[in-house]
Amino acid sequence: MRITPFAVLEQHAREEYRKRFANAPEPRVINQRVAATLDAPRSFVWGGIGYWAPPLSYEGGLRLLIAAHALADLRRKGAPVMSLQAATFKAARLIRHNLRPIRLWRRPWWWLSRAFYTSTAEELEALCRWLIHVPDDAPVVPSDRSVTVDLVDQKYAFELAYGREPRSWADYVLGSRAAGRRDNRTDLRSAVSARVGVNADKKGWGDYEREMRQMAGWQ
Repeated sequence: MRITPFAVLEQHAREEYRKRFANAPEPRVINQRVAATLDAPRSFVWGGIGYWAPPLSYEGGLRLLIAAHALADLRRKGAPVMSLQAATFKAARLIRHNLRPIRLWRRPWWWLSRAFYTSTAEELEALCRWLIHVPDDAPVVPSDRSVTVDLVDQKYAFELAYGREPRSWADYVLGSRAAGRRDNRTDLRSAVSARVGVNADKKGWGDYEREMRQMAGWQ
């Protein structure tokens, strides 16, 4: 029995692959930077001090999101100064708990982080939103209607989709978006099957299919 060397088999497989896919377009790969830096800390300077912002835990990101919304609501509604100051102080405390200085200082932590406590509500809101921002190159279709977001419902939806709790804030955000696209793909497949099955007319189908494809993340 003659055994073909592995190198010959590998070369044959490569040739067959090239013949079959010679005219196939190169795939468009997105989110390369996001995938490579998902667990990497970010750095910034505040009050002349450089800080590392390590990847947020789910709970840490959720608290910063709530703080950002609270500051925005209080400002928009013209809340009393004392209420806004109290919310600003709490936001500053949340922020400093999720940071660490880039280099060692011969100063206590309260001294290094004093700039957060003297910042305005607008500045802290912007910093909160920067810290919780999770980049994503996947297509997003903005809603033209007011949307209600239930944070409790979203957490349980994540756990139902993946059978576990979020490992981090980025895992929660990206996982929730991916689950939403997957649901839209399922809806689109079901709609296509139903349309083919009943031989539905084409009125309005083109608009519906385009919208569903965008929401599903299909180009």
